[in-house]
Amino acid sequence: MGLQLTLLGRFRAAVDGVVIDSGAWRRRKASALVKLLALQPGGRLHRDQVLDQLWPEAEPEAALNNLHQALHAARRALEPDRPGSRFLRWSGDVLELSPDEPIISDVAEFQACAAAARAHGDVEELAAAVARYSGDLLLEDLYEDWSVPSREMLRATYVELLRRYAERLLSSGDAPAAVEAAKQLVTAEPLDDSAQLFLVELLMSLGRRREALQHLDRFRETFRRELGVDLPPAAVALERRLLGGAAIAGEPLQAPPTRFIGRRREMEEVGALLRRARLVTIVGPGGGGKSRLAVEVLARAVADSSAAVGIVDLAVVDHSMHVSETIARDLGVDPRDDALGAVVRHYRERPAIVLLDNCEHVVDAVARVARHLMGACPRLRLLATSREPLGVSGETVWRIPPLALPTGPEDADADAVHLFLDRGPAACPRLRAILRKRCRDC
Repeated sequence: MGLQLTLLGRFRAAVDGVVIDSGAWRRRKASALVKLLALQPGGRLHRDQVLDQLWPEAEPEAALNNLHQALHAARRALEPDRPGSRFLRWSGDVLELSPDEPIISDVAEFQACAAAARAHGDVEELAAAVARYSGDLLLEDLYEDWSVPSREMLRATYVELLRRYAERLLSSGDAPAAVEAAKQLVTAEPLDDSAQLFLVELLMSLGRRREALQHLDRFRETFRRELGVDLPPAAVALERRLLGGAAIAGEPLQAPPTRFIGRRREMEEVGALLRRARLVTIVGPGGGGKSRLAVEVLARAVADSSAAVGIVDLAVVDHSMHVSETIARDLGVDPRDDALGAVVRHYRERPAIVLLDNCEHVVDAVARVARHLMGACPRLRLLATSREPLGVSGETVWRIPPLALPTGPEDADADAVHLFLDRGPAACPRLRAILRKRCRDC
């Protein structure tokens, strides 16, 4: 049976079917020598290359002595009862691994399957190649320089095959299986925005909107944590489409240019009210964060339901006579001669959540429209923001509190502190320098 090596994931070696105990290697460089040779074409490497790879900083004489010791320990591990060497032999200045018998290794098997899958592009062959990749190369040697090029090459091959596999499944009509393959791809490459967007688009094509939005949330968190940036523009565009839902043909509000900070408890409270009531109005002074909170609540609400969603920005309305027309336009409804009637016809039978944002300067007109829509569209829910309540029967009023302030000089985790540090430098580029100076002076 010869020499069998497992190199993907954790290293394991067997001779004629008998697994070598990890303690038999005695020296770490003994197993490293076998691994290094197994990754070379034909299992062969010149002595000088071995020395450069395994002892790059040692003096030549010391490195050569280390090689002799590692070679002796490796031979003892592979063939403890054999005086010669069946698996490790010199051919001049070239060290050979198993020169007379083929090496059976999972890396070689994966590479053979990968070559066949690339050549034919068959779904079954792609699936077989992907299944052969049982983990990244030699996990116990992640920080060994000699292992990095092979690990990166094998991983790149796996990611390429996985992407081809998902695309091939999709083109063959098996979208659910393509989603599972795309999820594997995203797990393998969490910072690859093209892979992330591929998965989101697949979920959207299957009508799995809630799952697509949840994945975008995870995508955003990963990018913020690992790269310190928000979603790329293409992902923001997809999020807008998802938040727009099937009931919207027009463009929703612009995606917020800044990240949402704090107010987790407030989001839960308003979300719970919106699940129970058909009209919830967030009330508070200007600049208090009503609109931003409402958009975040709306995103959560639509992710947890099959309802369509619409966003109406009433800040631009200059007269109460234009409220119905603005609502119809922002919701993508053709108003023709009767804007309010068109909106009613559009939402009469469908579940939907509509945000009426910035109502305060046309509050009476909005109140009349809200009253009419709630009476005519039994499956419609309204979320409004205003400096004062609408005064409609059945309205639930929720007053937005200020952001949590620090409780003392050591409380740096308060939402207001985070908001100040996030927004302050944009308004005053010298703010960080000023704060550092003040801290030094204290």
